[in-house]
Amino acid sequence: MKKRRLVHSPKGYLRQMQMSSSRVWIFVEGKTDLYSYSKLADAVVVELGAHEDFLVASAEELAPDGGGKTVLMRFFDFLKKESGLVSDFAGRRTRAVFFLDKDVDDLVGRRRVSPHLIYTEHYSMENYLFRHGSIADASSAALCVPVQRIRKAIPDARAWRISSADLWMDWIVICLYAAKYGKGEANFGSHSKVNVNAFGPVAPSRLKLIEQQCAVAHRVSGVDPTQAFDECRQRVVRYYSAGRHDRVFNGKWYAYFLEAHLGSQLKGVKVQGLARHISSRLVQTLDFNGTWSKDLRRRLSPHLSLAAGYRPPMQRSSMDSTVSAMARTHTL
Repeated sequence: MKKRRLVHSPKGYLRQMQMSSSRVWIFVEGKTDLYSYSKLADAVVVELGAHEDFLVASAEELAPDGGGKTVLMRFFDFLKKESGLVSDFAGRRTRAVFFLDKDVDDLVGRRRVSPHLIYTEHYSMENYLFRHGSIADASSAALCVPVQRIRKAIPDARAWRISSADLWMDWIVICLYAAKYGKGEANFGSHSKVNVNAFGPVAPSRLKLIEQQCAVAHRVSGVDPTQAFDECRQRVVRYYSAGRHDRVFNGKWYAYFLEAHLGSQLKGVKVQGLARHISSRLVQTLDFNGTWSKDLRRRLSPHLSLAAGYRPPMQRSSMDSTVSAMARTHTL
């Protein structure tokens, strides 16, 4: 029998935050995000020249049966209602910040606007890992093979990422349609059902069948399913044409593409299970002070600086305004 985790009620968790010595509580979707965002916060603290005064917590601490974005948003709404996003208790001020995978929230009207909600630029944190981490070093360490063999198998990591995303472009269109209109079996958490053996070429008959199934299930009055599909495809194609496929390509998928690719290239090497562990290896190859994280650090910085009593050249009131302005300007 699986042991249930001990979690507090929302009110109990808020009281825990208020009584804690940590001034800023940074909430992330899952355990795999804890290392990434704690390192990001470390980088911000160093930039500010402030002292460490934050705690990074997973959504799994907020619910007995799992974490994820839904749990985080439920707690965010509770804190907002209870004036707990910035809470004054016994002479101490506590701030709450939430890091969220963008997913396709911006494309389906689910994205929320608040200075306390920080979304990734790409579909998920994993997109950053594969874009800016060292796939060769991470794979070499995970598989215990010379890094030169990985480089030979993937001589151009960027080209490999693009070709992987290209392969599932039709699947992404279907997933976006399903996410936007709530119909169809496709979703961004599953492997492609229109590609042969998932990682092979698109099977036209499968693609046509799934599109027809989605159209039959379409129940949005006043919206033609064929036109809706065309609009989703045009949106995806625009991202791909601009080299921004990571906006709609789930970064977690790269891990499975990598396992399949290296399995075909590295003869005699057991790659099964690589997809489950590669992200934890990749994150250790990232430079969290790099340009890739600049925007995330910029949006977290005001929260950490205000909580730590750090005063940059601008006045504190101006910084509070900056926090609010950041939420307004970082929308699509």
